Amino acid sequence: MLAYAQRERLFPTIDKRVRYIAKLYNEEFHLLAAGGIRDVKDLAGRMVNFDVAGSGTDMTASLLFGKLGIDVERTSFDQAPAVEKLTAGKISATAYVAGKPTRLFRDLTSDGGLHFLPVEASAELLDTYLPSTLGHQDYPGLVADGGTVSTVAVGAVMVVYNWPADNDRYRKVAHFTQAFFDRFEEFQRPPRHAKWREVNLAAQFPGWTRFSAADMWLNGRKTQ
Repeated sequence: MLAYAQRERLFPTIDKRVRYIAKLYNEEFHLLAAGGIRDVKDLAGRMVNFDVAGSGTDMTASLLFGKLGIDVERTSFDQAPAVEKLTAGKISATAYVAGKPTRLFRDLTSDGGLHFLPVEASAELLDTYLPSTLGHQDYPGLVADGGTVSTVAVGAVMVVYNWPADNDRYRKVAHFTQAFFDRFEEFQRPPRHAKWREVNLAAQFPGWTRFSAADMWLNGRKTQ
């Protein structure tokens, strides 16, 4: 989403107006296609669902297909209706950005020809995305046992407006940041999503500046 905002210059000074608290887990780009579609290039000129306009998936899919130079006829259905339309043959594919395994696709099977299209981590994509895979353990009904499907992932980031330190909203966010960091281990225990166990609070987000209260918390615990 931040990459999209930069590309479209939605907020020309966004790097000065936004600070990040923490880089969270990665969310995978899922591209579920109908039978007969074997390559992402096969989607050129076809109907592909990008999710609701303005959503994170919509922005990511727009940026990704733009980088690949593939023009598609985009639709903006919610995810559940999109899967129904895909199954009925009314669209050719649907895109969804979510941490694997996502419940939406977890129980689907390939009986009707549904399958994930591989999205290779090409040079055009690696300046924005991370390489990842979807496996049988994630989606046993869509990926063959022992198989994997290449894709890319988006880094989820917790961001905040760059409030001045003497502002009451800064103090409220600083209080939240301390509480979130102090109790973060609770997010890494069941029944929370397994994705929380991927998070390293000290991980940096290149090109962006960390919220100062988060920096102070981390600096006070460098030995840990």
